[in-house]
Amino acid sequence: MKIKDVRYELYRHEKPQHPGEGRTGFPSVGRKVPFPLLRIITDDGVEGFASNDREVPESTVSAIRQMIVGKDPLDRERIWQDLWLWYDAGRGSKYYSKITLRDMAYVDIALWDIAGKALGQPVYKLLGAYRDKIRVYASSYDLSSPQEYADEVISCKKQGVTAYKLHVAPEITVETCRACRRAGGDDMVLMLDSGPYPRGLLGQRPWLQLLHVLCTSAIFAKLHAIFYCTDHCL
Repeated sequence: MKIKDVRYELYRHEKPQHPGEGRTGFPSVGRKVPFPLLRIITDDGVEGFASNDREVPESTVSAIRQMIVGKDPLDRERIWQDLWLWYDAGRGSKYYSKITLRDMAYVDIALWDIAGKALGQPVYKLLGAYRDKIRVYASSYDLSSPQEYADEVISCKKQGVTAYKLHVAPEITVETCRACRRAGGDDMVLMLDSGPYPRGLLGQRPWLQLLHVLCTSAIFAKLHAIFYCTDHCL
C-alpha cells in the first residue's frame, strides 16, 4: 500500500447558536465557520481524514504532497521525522517553506486513520488500549468574576461533567481557583490553562498544589511544542 495523493478541501458550515453568545468573554465569530479537511489517499483505496479549525495554505499542502506521495502510509514515524526535519529547517529561515506543528498533526492523524481502516481496528487499539474511555471536561471562556466561573462549575457538575478547565485573567486567578474548588468540591478536577502567564511563573505558585489545580498547556521550549497534562484527569 502506497500513498497516491493528498487533497485538501475547505468547507464552511453554519455555526449553531451557543447559549453563551453575547456574554462577556465569549468570542465573537461569524455564523459561517471553516471546516478544513485533509485527505490522504492510498492506491488500495483506503483514505485517511483529518480536520481542524484552521486553514492550511495551498503551498503547504503541495509540499506535503510532494514529500509523502509514494510512501507507505504505515510508516508513520518515518514520515513524522521527515516532516520534523522540514519544520526544523523552516524555523527562522527565508530559504525553506514553513510547516507548522498543526500541519504535521494533520498528516499524522490522517495516517493513523488509514492504519486503523487498513487493519480493521480502532486507533486506540493500535495505541495499546491503555484506556477504552476518557473523561469529558468542560472548558471556560474568559469570564468577568470568580463567581461566574464557580457558577459554571456547579452547572457542569449537575450535568455529570466532573472536570473543568479555566481560562482566566492573571489578576483574578487565585480567587477564581478558590471559588471553583469550593463550588466543585474535592472530587472536581480543575485545570488552569497557562496561556496568559509568563513562562515559568506557574511553577512558582504553591497555591496550585494547595488547591489541587492542574496546570495545562505547559510549554516545553526545547521541543517547540505544546503538551497537555491530561493524564492526571483521565
